[in-house]
Amino acid sequence: MAFEVLREAGGGAVELGGALGLELDPALSLLENVCAQGTRVFCLGETLAVRLFKRLREGATVPLARAALDRVLADEVRHRDFGWLLLEWLSQRPEWPQLATLVQERLPLWLAALEHNYGSPTDIPFDDGMRAWGLMPHADYRGALAETLERDYAPRFAEYGIDARAAASGRPAATTAPT
Repeated sequence: MAFEVLREAGGGAVELGGALGLELDPALSLLENVCAQGTRVFCLGETLAVRLFKRLREGATVPLARAALDRVLADEVRHRDFGWLLLEWLSQRPEWPQLATLVQERLPLWLAALEHNYGSPTDIPFDDGMRAWGLMPHADYRGALAETLERDYAPRFAEYGIDARAAASGRPAATTAPT
């Protein structure tokens, strides 16, 4: 929406990335890059972050840690909501069929990266007293990722004709129009 305002005002060059550390894909248009980065960072990353920080917050009993997690969780909710609002807006654009295909094609890679980061087994020791500081064992991260796929990604992407379960399993899935 901000891009539309900028364009309407006769805006100049737009640079996506910079301080955000996002790399433009030169093979994609600006709108396709917005779709790809918005989906990867906000729909996927921030949706998972909400579930993770909620779990971290539940065990935190140290006041300073709890206060920090309260703030982060509130921010993550807004970031998640932004991502899904962006996807809704994108789905109303005439370019949506191509954008939906882009998401469906890249979703397996994005989900595999989350699986690598949060679902891979680790032998990092965990002392249960660490929960008071808002930490949790690695197995809880894996559980949060699996729960996010089922409760959030699958139903939310399905609204746009995108099969997140197929993407998570590595199966190819055809993009269909939302019902």
